[in-house]
Amino acid sequence: FMLSVYFVLYGLLRFVIEIFRGDDNPTRIAGLSDQQVFSLSFALLGVVFFAYMAWRRRAGGKAA
Repeated sequence: FMLSVYFVLYGLLRFVIEIFRGDDNPTRIAGLSDQQVFSLSFALLGVVFFAYMAWRRRAGGKAA
C-alpha cells in the first residue's frame, strides 16, 4: 500500500516541480517535457499497483 502511495505522490509532486523549473528542456512530448511525462507515468504506475493490490485483496489472495 505504502509503495503505491509513494509512487503517486512522488509522481505528482515531481510533475508540479517540473512545471516551475527554470531550465529549457527542448524535448517535448504532447506539450509536456520528458520529465513531466516520466512523472505522470510514475504516478500512473502507482495507481495501477494500488488497483492491483485491491483486486488481489478482494479476490482473497495476499497483497504484496
